[in-house]
Amino acid sequence: MNSVSILYLVAGLASVAALRCWECNNVGSNEECIQQGKLVQCGTNQDACQIELRHGGWGYKVMISKRCKQSQACENNFNQNPQSAWEFTQCNLRVPSSVCRCCCKGNECNKGSLTCWTDNATCVPSHTNPRNGRVSCTNTNEVGSSCSFDCNTGYRLIGSPTSVCQDDQTWDRSAPECRPLVCRPRLMAPSNGFMTCDKGNYIESECSFRCNVG
Repeated sequence: MNSVSILYLVAGLASVAALRCWECNNVGSNEECIQQGKLVQCGTNQDACQIELRHGGWGYKVMISKRCKQSQACENNFNQNPQSAWEFTQCNLRVPSSVCRCCCKGNECNKGSLTCWTDNATCVPSHTNPRNGRVSCTNTNEVGSSCSFDCNTGYRLIGSPTSVCQDDQTWDRSAPECRPLVCRPRLMAPSNGFMTCDKGNYIESECSFRCNVG
């Protein structure tokens, strides 16, 4: 085998072994990253995949970027997450100009949603039982927790039945309400008589009817 063939063989093996990461830049959600991004082959010195969550400032949503990264640079960035940036913690997406970075190793490992927090990040405020209903969460209000809502008998759910605490420390959906069910059509007092209902036309209301004298 001549030297040219060896070079082609080595280059081919390097190409096969190269890490592949998902890449997108400054998108508003992981769904947008998947739709607008692409799978790229990393350079020979890039052996990790990175995700970056950046708060653009007051009134701006968190922007997501994903790319190939050299592992030492990844580690350096990750170690900066808990360090102070101005008067705020750097990795705290509830404040403006904050940035969080984390990395993983393995093909396409950064395509899904990654949590870059160094401690238990939470969504504030926590979900509480809606009036005339209840909520159940998989992991209280920590990032990644999924909350399910349902209503007491006689009430119906208005809004989404689930809410998830996202990587940017916000709930993906607002808490729903439980509103009383009503009976249709609404009963009317009979001619020459009257009607009384203890709960209006809501479910489980009891109505009584009486006729006028004569």
